[in-house]
Amino acid sequence: RVWDADSGEELACLRGHEDDVNSVAFDPSGRRMVSGGGSILGEEDKTVRIWDADSGEELACLRGHENGVESVAFDPSGRRVVSGSKDKTVRVWDADRGEELARLRGHESGVTSVVFDPSGRRVVSGGGYKDNTVRIWDADSGEELACLRGHEGAVNSVAFDPSGRRLVSGSSDKTVRVWDPDSGEELACLRGHENGVRSVAWSPEGTRIVSGSADRTVRVWDAESGEELACLRGHESFVRSVAFDPAARR
Repeated sequence: RVWDADSGEELACLRGHEDDVNSVAFDPSGRRMVSGGGSILGEEDKTVRIWDADSGEELACLRGHENGVESVAFDPSGRRVVSGSKDKTVRVWDADRGEELARLRGHESGVTSVVFDPSGRRVVSGGGYKDNTVRIWDADSGEELACLRGHEGAVNSVAFDPSGRRLVSGSSDKTVRVWDPDSGEELACLRGHENGVRSVAWSPEGTRIVSGSADRTVRVWDAESGEELACLRGHESFVRSVAFDPAARR
């Protein structure tokens, strides 16, 4: 569903998936959305769908995954979509033609999170339980460029900073980790959550990180020092998704 952020009015209800919807994202223009369908409810949707964000019209239904789609994202140009699935693959698609451009294999369990870097040349993915890795791929060739090891639990969320020079990951091992995507070096390990980290995001200027956890808290961190700047309490269950607003004030 699409909502007016100021009034709270429901602007559109997009129907088509035959099972749970695990992930949604806007394209850079804000005119299209992509969604990933799961396989929890028994219907096994397994599709990636692209929508007109204003009219609610379904523009494309991308089929190929053999299990539920856990994460989706547009590239910075809006011309490609990346998806990660429980079938252990990452797939890159042409957003206009619906054609599968690349199939990235290497994870040893389901793929929980995917995103393009700010240049659109690389894709990063997080691996689920027993895999526990962050992997970086060439978005065009599908070559695995790096496999970052260190987490002791499923990697539930990954994100590049605005410059593309740092990467953050959140894991079921209760940690948030910052990496150099070029060298593969772990730059920081942020500890404080009392349960698994479900979502991470950078502030627009790249100086702060926000994380949401199964411990029911949202935490804000200094990306350079690793210091915990704030612990936000109020949720009565898992925090599954976090983001900064574009002005970085909220």
